[in-house]
This record gives sequence, structure tokens and C-alpha cells, in this order.
Amino acid sequence: MRFAELAPGRDLALPAVLTATLLALTLLVALGPDPLPGEVASIRTLQSRSGWARDSADLIRRVTGTGGAIVAIALVSPFLLSRYRWRALTPLAIALVTVLVIQPAFKELIDRARPAETQVEVLAVWTSKAYPSGHAIGTTTVAAYLTWLCRRRWPHSWVPFILLLLIPATVLSSLVQGVHWPSDLLGGMLVGGLAVWLMARTTPAGSVSSRS
Repeated sequence: MRFAELAPGRDLALPAVLTATLLALTLLVALGPDPLPGEVASIRTLQSRSGWARDSADLIRRVTGTGGAIVAIALVSPFLLSRYRWRALTPLAIALVTVLVIQPAFKELIDRARPAETQVEVLAVWTSKAYPSGHAIGTTTVAAYLTWLCRRRWPHSWVPFILLLLIPATVLSSLVQGVHWPSDLLGGMLVGGLAVWLMARTTPAGSVSSRS
């Protein structure tokens, strides 16, 4: 079933749930204890059991940041523009605004501190506030949208779902390196999920002819 063919009530259920969850989480992060209960312990436990994954975590974080998301958007842009012409500009713009505007603005608004070395092992350098995670936003936006596009093109193939593995890989790498709280990453995935919904909602149902 194509995205545009969903019934109105069902069509709005997903963004409503994502939005409500994001608002509740954001209020909890902004007004509750910092970090949230259990977050320090969960990172310490993961770090104590993932020494073998630290090199991989560093590589994953390097390729899934904002820069990686922009590169991925740039690579997929020619395909979208050739297939949908000017109508592809809307989903592309949503992706770029989410990664380059909403993400840093959200971080500055919440102004949450990153994990400190007195709390967990901090194994990477960071340059921005904690909530929401920019890596989680970028990876969710790009990987989930590309999965959606591929599934629409090849509806009976499971291969596109491999792209979604980038999302948990990004989450785990950030936790292993001690640069984000779990709630930062959940918030980033929720923001990315809303962006993907909007991108899918504004992607034409079929290719646009050259005379359109």
C-alpha cells in the first residue's frame, strides 16, 4: 500500500504518536533530573562489556554524523530529481532543514550537558549540546527514508531493511563512546522519524514525466 493511499485517521496516527512521545520525553529531559535515572548505570554497563567494539564505534560515529547525512542526501538527490523533477525538492528540503536547522536549534533550546568523565568514560570529542542526538537524527532520517523508497520500488524484498541497521549501530556507538545519554538518542530517533514521515508524505506516488 502506498503512503498516499492510507486512510486519513491511520495516516495521522504515526506522527501523532511520535510527536506526543517526543514532547513527553523533551519535557522530562528539560524539567527532570539530569541525567535521567538509570542512564549513567546503563552506559557504564555497556562500556564494561563492549571493549571489542570501541574501534567500530569510532568508525560508525565518523560516518553517521551530520556530514555523513548531508553526503547521503547529496547522493540520493540526482535520483529523486530525475524521477520526480521539482517535486523532489520538498522532501530534500525537509531532510536538510531537519539536519542543519532543527537539530542545532533544538540542542540550543534544551541546552543539555553531555556525559562527563566523572560519570562515564568519554571516548570521543563533541562540539555541541546533548539533546537530541544529531547522529541519531541524521541516521534515522536518511536510513529510514531510503528504506521506505526502496520498499516502495521493491515491495517484496527484505534487503532494504538492512539500511535500518545503521540506526541501532549509531545508537550503540554513541553509548559505547560515552558521548550521549540514552534519552538523547531516543529523542533524535523521534525527530528523525517525524522528518521521514513528512518526506514520505511529500514524495510523489509515481515518477513525473518530462512534460510535467
